Amino acid sequence: MTTILFDAALFRTQCPLYANVTTYPDATILNWWNIGSDYISIEDYGLLKANSRVLALNLMAAHLLFLSDK
Repeated sequence: MTTILFDAALFRTQCPLYANVTTYPDATILNWWNIGSDYISIEDYGLLKANSRVLALNLMAAHLLFLSDK
């Protein structure tokens, strides 16, 4: 199994709402990404493989970040 690591540039590409690095610094996004990894494993296994798992992790982080802004 491979461990998936956070990629800020890819996150901002996949979730352009959070492209502003001043409003959404990498550390803030990484924090929510790490919290999201409690729900979606960062280990590359199971039904979600490779790019699909990375996208799921990034979307979970974006979801949590969106909820935190409300």
